[in-house]
Amino acid sequence: LDLVFMRGKLMDQLPRGEMAMVFGSSSEVMPLLQGNAQIAAYNGPKATVISGSLESIEETINGLGDLPYNRLKTSHAFHGNMMSPMLDEFYFFISTDNITIRSS
Repeated sequence: LDLVFMRGKLMDQLPRGEMAMVFGSSSEVMPLLQGNAQIAAYNGPKATVISGSLESIEETINGLGDLPYNRLKTSHAFHGNMMSPMLDEFYFFISTDNITIRSS
């Protein structure tokens, strides 16, 4: 639980972001990305998840044309570069023996 708690604590300190599912292929979505928006996941041939700042996702959505989308209910831009600022501290936490594996 310590690992999960630390991960959540570090994520909570990051700037808010947004994610959206775009019902288009990655090749359709990639050229439409604005600002720091990026592809966060491929959920299928016509299901591409994007993440980024609130502004970048808004700009990207405004430029999707006829491609349908759904905003995802998230607090942050998971699976993207906006998570990077927490990684050093998270790796340090892992490397300093703060984790105990318990057997049943």
